[in-house]
Amino acid sequence: MRRLTRRRGLTPFMVLLAGFETLLHRLSGQEEFAVGVAAIGRGRVEIERLIGLFLNMLVLRADLSGEPTFAQVLDRVRDASLEAFAHQDIPLEKLVEAVAPDRGRNAAPLFQVAFGFDRPPPAELRAGDVEMKLLDAEITTARYDLTLWVREQSDGLDATWTYSTDLFEAETIERMHRQFETLLAAAVSAPETCIADLELRSATELQRDTVEQRNREDSKHQRLLRATPRVVSAASPSAE
Repeated sequence: MRRLTRRRGLTPFMVLLAGFETLLHRLSGQEEFAVGVAAIGRGRVEIERLIGLFLNMLVLRADLSGEPTFAQVLDRVRDASLEAFAHQDIPLEKLVEAVAPDRGRNAAPLFQVAFGFDRPPPAELRAGDVEMKLLDAEITTARYDLTLWVREQSDGLDATWTYSTDLFEAETIERMHRQFETLLAAAVSAPETCIADLELRSATELQRDTVEQRNREDSKHQRLLRATPRVVSAASPSAE
């Protein structure tokens, strides 16, 4: 992934978001949808040294129409991201007021899926004589239907999925994570591949599915062979 970002002038955020959008498209069949992304909200000099949370959610339009290659999806994500972050100071609440979307189904306005990306924190977190450390907060409520948050580590990537238990089973999310890993590995290795042709199943899952399909076919053939033939006699048609 790092080689791909250097070669195409992208950021890891853009590549991961493109993979996430591609996965959602493949699983849902939708070509256009909205994804919420987190902006740190510290673009102003006067708030750089302030303590507090200034995070703002931006709404990005995902466009997977026209059977694009993954490289084309990367270009679309880059353009959408640059445009959205150029207006990151506009509060989401103001955007909701202006758009006035349908608030039915008790869903979040404008988007129901979200994505976030974190760089690794500094080795030391200090403010003068005060030492700080990061704590993992326990998440008990899903704000959106589905959220993927990826944190870059020194030895790879760490993904956290938060989901509504009214909509998803744990097994579904675990399978979705495996599909995301497989799709992303295939996409960064061959970005010119059409996203419809990117494999969602690992080699192990492909082999398992092949064996299960063969066993189902063998079982069906055995049932046919064991079945008692039914003989039907009928009179020959009379000649005219």
